[in-house]
Amino acid sequence: MATPVSPTHPRITLDYDICHGQPVVHGLRYPVWSVLEYVSSGMSEAEILADYPDLEAEDLRACQAYAASILKKISQTLAGDGTRRAVTKQEMLAHLIQTGKVPPGTVLNERGQLPLRH
Repeated sequence: MATPVSPTHPRITLDYDICHGQPVVHGLRYPVWSVLEYVSSGMSEAEILADYPDLEAEDLRACQAYAASILKKISQTLAGDGTRRAVTKQEMLAHLIQTGKVPPGTVLNERGQLPLRH
């Protein structure tokens, strides 16, 4: 069953049977990251809504707000004191290891990216 990721983001839901548990737009199979890619590619809101008629303008704003809240939470967690600051890739990796998102001993590849899982 789909559940909102938080009370402040009711349009973004999680369901492990939909899109492998990725955050998606409520009632649809659009992962948040894909909606953000449409926006960041330069498509206008009107173009996105025309190409994807089941999306609503509020869905686009909800995806952006959710992404902003996640980045804020990560920055605050890494800063430790609730302040905002830039986060290095190594700090992000350390946080991901500490929270169990990636296994201990994981190292970034030569391009500064996480290795692909097989």
